[in-house]
Amino acid sequence: MYNPLVSIVVAAYNAESYIEETLDSCINQRYRNIEIIITDDCSGDNTLSVCTSWIEKQKIQNPKINISLLPSSINGGIPKNLNKSLPYCCGEWVKFIGSDDLLLPDAISDLIRVVSMHQDDMPTVVFAAFETFGSKVLISQVYPQQWTRCVVSMKPGRLKTHLAMLHLNNLAPSAFINNSLFRDAKLKFDEEYRLLEDLPLWLYLIYKKKKTIYFNKVIVKYRVHGNQITSKSNTVINRILLSDLRKLNEYRFDRGFYFSYLHHKYQLMLNEKIPRYARLLQFIDPIRVFTYLIDRIGR
Repeated sequence: MYNPLVSIVVAAYNAESYIEETLDSCINQRYRNIEIIITDDCSGDNTLSVCTSWIEKQKIQNPKINISLLPSSINGGIPKNLNKSLPYCCGEWVKFIGSDDLLLPDAISDLIRVVSMHQDDMPTVVFAAFETFGSKVLISQVYPQQWTRCVVSMKPGRLKTHLAMLHLNNLAPSAFINNSLFRDAKLKFDEEYRLLEDLPLWLYLIYKKKKTIYFNKVIVKYRVHGNQITSKSNTVINRILLSDLRKLNEYRFDRGFYFSYLHHKYQLMLNEKIPRYARLLQFIDPIRVFTYLIDRIGR
């Protein structure tokens, strides 16, 4: 029976209100061959003390599960914080999760069951569904949307790369990554980005024709709240995120995906120059209309 060690990495930053619930969702997985690495990006609140207390409790309740806490003296951004955890990941697979999100109890066992069906041609990444929740979420939404599900399910090739360069939804909360990428291929998250840790990696892997698959089951509850790092109310963060997205668009240009580059350049210009009208004017772009319709049909 396929029973590999799985490294669960909890990426923390100013998460004192939520991180204990996140950690409980990790330690309470029905799949027990796990280790937990908490990597903190120089939190300014009580995140570290909450984690320390939680770890002491687990030494008694779950002594067989290895737990590591990695503090930082400087705030380096999400990619750097994730990279800090990689040398400590001993598992065959790595599951990253934000410090305000929740793993459903069968998340890891479901993912292991999926990859065990592909042992002759092991995927690089398994993407799955995740569902929004939170005190202000009236109707939960399940992501990724239809376009993205279809793209990541395709066989590696030029068409898949073109479609991915055009559009991909958020995939990070559910991603399950084969550790051979980090351990053997020496791949890391690109630290030239401050907030955009996942999309550059997914596009790179698809461009390199690595196998990705999609598992159509919700495995993560994705918390939506006003204090999260990418909250729309945080104008400083939004400026950093726009800078990251512009950098990523240059990646598309450098690799000859000029149509995708122009599409994203227009969308970025709207959000940067006239954000008040961006939601309306984005639909002048035929690619945005097409991907929107595919996503609506798939609901």
